[in-house]
Amino acid sequence: DLICLDNHLPGLDGQDVLEEMRRLEQNSNIDVESRAKIFMCSASNNKRNILQAFKADCDAYLFKPVDPHKLLEVLKDKALIC
Repeated sequence: DLICLDNHLPGLDGQDVLEEMRRLEQNSNIDVESRAKIFMCSASNNKRNILQAFKADCDAYLFKPVDPHKLLEVLKDKALIC
């Protein structure tokens, strides 16, 4: 139900992974309500990267180190926990 991607992965770009995952879901005709929730995580607050992630349909963008209270808030907001 939840995928957490780092913006900078070893040998990969998290943004590219996000875009490919959404493309695979779209090609599989998965409806928006059934698709995985994808949270991007990064130590960088680069506005271009944040905007790119949301354009690629990430569900949330969290800054590292991730604040546990913020994580719980977002998990509740995205109906992943009660």
